[in-house]
Amino acid sequence: MTVSSENRRNDYEGTGAADTFQYTFPVLRKQDLRVLVADSFGAETTLTVDVDYTVRGVGTSGGGEIVLTAGPLPAGYHLTLLRDMRLTQPTDLRNQGGYSPEVVETSLDRVVMTLQQQQEELNRAVKVRASSTEHPDTLIEGVKESEAAAANSADTAGKHRTTAGRWATQLGATVVDTDSGVDSGQYSAREHAIGEAVPDGSARQWAQKTSGPVEDGGYSAKMHAVGDTPDGSAKDWASKTDGPVAGGEYSAKKHAQDAKAEAKQAAAAAASAYYHARFLLENTDELVIYLDPEVGP
Repeated sequence: MTVSSENRRNDYEGTGAADTFQYTFPVLRKQDLRVLVADSFGAETTLTVDVDYTVRGVGTSGGGEIVLTAGPLPAGYHLTLLRDMRLTQPTDLRNQGGYSPEVVETSLDRVVMTLQQQQEELNRAVKVRASSTEHPDTLIEGVKESEAAAANSADTAGKHRTTAGRWATQLGATVVDTDSGVDSGQYSAREHAIGEAVPDGSARQWAQKTSGPVEDGGYSAKMHAVGDTPDGSAKDWASKTDGPVAGGEYSAKKHAQDAKAEAKQAAAAAASAYYHARFLLENTDELVIYLDPEVGP
């Protein structure tokens, strides 16, 4: 047998339909095959030959296949097939002994297979550049420290995001910093816009509250427009007619109604005087002029 391919592993994703999977590299014994299954959470399990799976095609250069005894590989699971030979040399070539090309070739195949096996492991190892003087362990420690710093930064960023969300939308209470736990004593933008907890009133309260003053005797725009305020609303100053608006002063409509009534009375008096004068002219023979005796004729 020859080892004509550098392939030394196969990977498959579960679909819930297949239970048979090919390995495309040669193995000398069924025990030289390692089968791993990782679940959807990444937890890895090494399966046992003849218990969890059976092997076909041992000793052929093109490989063979395994069959899972539990049935199809579930969706979301991952299957890995690896060559996993013992790192030994079992062939004993004796001096002056018989020569078997098949035995020698198998021994050479075994050497190449174990080299490929180790190369597969090396490909998954942490390595530094050939010119680097840094030890891989130092590199790994640096990666771990960076990971920890990134996780800490992510945690801090999450807390800042939570605090920012509180400053934007929290209602009913002052904003507390998520990271430090300190109460700012201040209210969120939303509370200032539409809330009821802000001592000096929210924008919505100053715009439309009609149940009383917003803060320190100050009333909302709506109250000043149409409500009942001590100084009178715009509506009262415009149209109230059942009494004074404030301080004995009356509305524009009341003044207009009074002016209209007085004008009507004046017009009636003028009309009465006109008709009275006309009656006198039409029914009196001579005009009598009364003079003030102190003035004379």
